[in-house]
Amino acid sequence: MPQGFEYHNGNGTLCLIGQYDEHTDTFTEEHSQSIDYGIDFYAPQAVLSPDGRRIMIGWMQNWDTCSLRTSEHPLWYGQMSLPRELSVKNGRLYQQPIRELEQLRGVRTAYQKVPVNGLVSLERVRGRKADLELSIRPQEGERLYRKL
Repeated sequence: MPQGFEYHNGNGTLCLIGQYDEHTDTFTEEHSQSIDYGIDFYAPQAVLSPDGRRIMIGWMQNWDTCSLRTSEHPLWYGQMSLPRELSVKNGRLYQQPIRELEQLRGVRTAYQKVPVNGLVSLERVRGRKADLELSIRPQEGERLYRKL
């Protein structure tokens, strides 16, 4: 049953945090939460890295969206997510993109306060892939959404 942002999409994967007793083979749940808040994060797998970090990757596609294809990309059926480093703090699961991704980045390009109205093209932002950090804010006195 949805509880705010938790368990809202019906296709999510659940994380249970608690204590496992090896002697009685019992698990006592202390907290539960969604692993991912999108609608297309499926079958996550976790491994232990040589330096002791817990790394997780998942499939970004669910069965409800398999038929959504375009004529430009008729054979695309999803992809794996970026690998995430997992940690538990104060009974909650936290995730960070693995630090090895920094090695894939090139020269940083930054823009601030770019007005967006229709198609926007920015110098030095092009190519087949981009790692974007984007903050969207309404102009002074405007709302970020409109009522229909």
